[in-house]
Amino acid sequence: MSGFLWRMAGALVAVWVGLGMMFYSLERVALIRMAEEAGQGDGGRPVGLTLSLFLGLVIVNFALFYALTRWAAFIRGNPGTPQAPVSLLIAVLVISGGALVVALAIHASYLRGLEVIPMAVSWGYIAFQVLAATIALVALVLIAVRWSPGYRHGAVQP
Repeated sequence: MSGFLWRMAGALVAVWVGLGMMFYSLERVALIRMAEEAGQGDGGRPVGLTLSLFLGLVIVNFALFYALTRWAAFIRGNPGTPQAPVSLLIAVLVISGGALVVALAIHASYLRGLEVIPMAVSWGYIAFQVLAATIALVALVLIAVRWSPGYRHGAVQP
């Protein structure tokens, strides 16, 4: 594998780690809040959750920015590289985003129906969220590179 593919794989792993940190933190905070509303806890949120959330956001943003700039440079340097049509990328974005929203609504409805709110995070649910968000973010990066200034080799810069 080329160095470029290793760097893109590294950016993908960084996005997975950042999204995992974000979704875990958000899920734990939501469980703590729901337990507090049900009278099952004091509502104390560990500082580590907040730090994990923001560190995850930082990791995701840096990894996406890196992937965006590297992929754009690759496309400018290799203008004959085939790419997916924008309509397909938008369809992937809408479907994965919709799946994420529907799963969130179903999960919240399920938790509200429980007598006792569990404090353990469902790792399968977190993995699904990370996967769906990754698919949406990859489509967003590909769309952004396509519409960014300087995408076409020799394009006039504004």
